[in-house]
Amino acid sequence: MVASLSFAPAETNARVLIMALAVFGYAACGIRVTVSLATAVMAWLFSTGFLVNTAGELGFTRSDLLRLGLLVVAALGGSACATMRRTAAGRRLRVSSEVAAAEPGRPGGGETGGDRDQQDQRRHGEFGDRKPGRLRERRDLQDRRASVQ
Repeated sequence: MVASLSFAPAETNARVLIMALAVFGYAACGIRVTVSLATAVMAWLFSTGFLVNTAGELGFTRSDLLRLGLLVVAALGGSACATMRRTAAGRRLRVSSEVAAAEPGRPGGGETGGDRDQQDQRRHGEFGDRKPGRLRERRDLQDRRASVQ
């Protein structure tokens, strides 16, 4: 609708470019690749039927197939950006947990890590039936969540 209202009917390339940017943005939100490809196909159907052929007719000419290719590339590019962003976030999480583990007084770091487990077990009697490693794992998970936020 934005593409249709923003540009005149004769400016089909600009209209399709708006659709490609929308597909890219949607795919970059981190949805599955198959869903982003399905979105590209639906965007192609809408753009061919309503933005290019204003009568609502679908065409399968060479230019229509090029538009489909553009939208598929936009979907794959958005999915690739989302994957790189997730990978970078995982790398940051791994590095921050390694740095935290190397610090004294943190779980797994220095001599005070074991002392902290014993203090937690004494303080939290309701966790007494769990293994001592569970408390450390739980604290590590809480530390990771805090560092991501």
